[in-house]
Amino acid sequence: LDLTTAHDFAFGLYFSQDWASLRKCVPVASGGINAGQMHFLLYYLGDDVILQFGGGTIGHPDGIAAGATANRVALETMLLARNCRMDTLNAGKSILEEASKHCDVLASALKTWKTTSFDYNSTDTPDDQLERAHARHVDRASEAATTMSAETVSTTGGAAAAPVSLSDL
Repeated sequence: LDLTTAHDFAFGLYFSQDWASLRKCVPVASGGINAGQMHFLLYYLGDDVILQFGGGTIGHPDGIAAGATANRVALETMLLARNCRMDTLNAGKSILEEASKHCDVLASALKTWKTTSFDYNSTDTPDDQLERAHARHVDRASEAATTMSAETVSTTGGAAAAPVSLSDL
């Protein structure tokens, strides 16, 4: 029985172990998440994910066990809805509200965190969004160059200023 793992320190702490089909990275949601966001969490991160509900469990008004139950019911509700081919992203809130009619601790969780939003921009933006952002930057730079040119004319007593190109910025 070989109890050693081959390693290559030239790559840092890197082990050459065969992981087969096991993912080497798992998304983790943590910090400010609660049962009312379950449809977003599963849509954006998938169901092979680690969901760390700290305050979303401990902060439940009926106690920690109630918070854990609310999160589990929300998770199972969203998985069932998805597996029934429901549009969980757009109908997620109403799906959770319907489930809360049968689960008091979920109803309490949804009421407690109803004003918490999940409206953060992705840090992994597609190329077309980057191109639009670049175009806005170029437009602003062009506008700044025009403004700079106009200010130069006004401060030189009307004398024409040298043209400013984007490459000069």
